[in-house]
Amino acid sequence: MTNADRHPVGDPAVSHAVLIGTATYRHPSYRGRNLPGVSANVAKLGSMLRQDVPWGLAPVRCLAVMNPTSADEILTAIESAGTQCRGTLFVYYAGHGFCSSTNPDELYLTHSGSAEDRQATALEYRHLRDALIHCGAPNKILVLDCCYAGNATRTMGSLNGHLAIEGTFVLAATGPNRAARADSATGLTAFTNELVGVLGKDGVPGAGPFVSIEEVAARTHERLEASGLPLPTRQAHGYAGRRPIFKNYAHPATIAGLLDSLTEPESPPAARDPRLTLPHLAWGLLWSLAIGVACATITRSGHSEVWALRAGIVTSLLACAAFFATGAWLTRTGRQPTATGSRTIS
Repeated sequence: MTNADRHPVGDPAVSHAVLIGTATYRHPSYRGRNLPGVSANVAKLGSMLRQDVPWGLAPVRCLAVMNPTSADEILTAIESAGTQCRGTLFVYYAGHGFCSSTNPDELYLTHSGSAEDRQATALEYRHLRDALIHCGAPNKILVLDCCYAGNATRTMGSLNGHLAIEGTFVLAATGPNRAARADSATGLTAFTNELVGVLGKDGVPGAGPFVSIEEVAARTHERLEASGLPLPTRQAHGYAGRRPIFKNYAHPATIAGLLDSLTEPESPPAARDPRLTLPHLAWGLLWSLAIGVACATITRSGHSEVWALRAGIVTSLLACAAFFATGAWLTRTGRQPTATGSRTIS
């Protein structure tokens, strides 16, 4: 498997992800309805997208926006990433969503300061849509995990003309006017739990080494249907859904690559410095002198001072020679320690 199998717009070196999650709410209308699973969603999805399988985004290209406090904070993050992106812009949102009371096709995405059913306090979906349409990224993927997320596909489809929305794929956790399932046994929301399963260790059986978001969405749909959970909806404009972007865990080439990375031989140990260091020389000379002085002192008790001095000098020389001979043997056998940061003498 080579990166040539991946469409150029899927290159992680030119792509970005913006992962938005609203898990906590301040307004009394959402009291007792915080979404702890959303925090887990963003953390898990971000960690996964940064791994080589499935995508390999650099951390600087994978931005998490947790508990935004305004619609502007969400739009600014998307617009900033879109301006830099020359590949695929992957935008994910999880949190509470609600529909307009006067127009059920209008979807609103909440932030931490939103109040339920108060449109002025939330992000109207069409503003998010417009930010995606006009950003510089050639390929856009939008994933919505919230109640009534399917209304986004209606809104996207209502635009006149096709050029303005070329290269956009929308994957929504539910159909229009349907509620999303909030919990799963893994701590993630039900939809995102299946999505990360497909992007992650389960992959798309029978597909190629790289899979498109359309293949990921189809497999996610199958898994949710088998579990009796709300079914997602999707809509593609142009070729956004068909471009192979993500490495497929279920493909034999991916598995072989992972096994190879686990069995790569360890690097050989760094060669030891065969030279003696100044601390070693100093200690050797001190010990030699100490031995010589001790020998001279003992010899002096029964002999002349000249004889004692000669004995001390000879003993010091022998001790010094023994020290250097031992050091040479340790160096030859690879056991010579070298003090970190010490000056060495050749």
